[in-house]
Amino acid sequence: MMGCSKCGAKYGIVEDSRLCLKCYQKQPKKHKYRAKKAEYNGRAYPSIKQAKRAHELDILRAKGDVWFYLEEAPFRLPGKKTYRLDFLIKWNDGRLSFEDVKGIMTPVSKIKIDQVQEIYGIRIEVI
Repeated sequence: MMGCSKCGAKYGIVEDSRLCLKCYQKQPKKHKYRAKKAEYNGRAYPSIKQAKRAHELDILRAKGDVWFYLEEAPFRLPGKKTYRLDFLIKWNDGRLSFEDVKGIMTPVSKIKIDQVQEIYGIRIEVI
């Protein structure tokens, strides 16, 4: 009988993994949509795509096109739920824009975005 490939334990091997239960539970969980976490400017982002958008907005702010932007802007939904928008952007010409970075649009995301748009009278651009 082979032992755990990490620690060498002989018992409690999880089927098809070659790891003992203790080592198997320590493995980092993979994101269900394969998004890879990223860090930009000292902040952790749930995806590389979202970190890139934050970088783009910082460049636009440095150029003077964007006055400021908020990340994770909360919107209240019925049933004590909160939808967190990825970016709320205030442009220097006075416009407000609302952006959500999505790799995959799930049915639940679509419903929540539609609810926010209807309740608050805004248009969310999905990137």
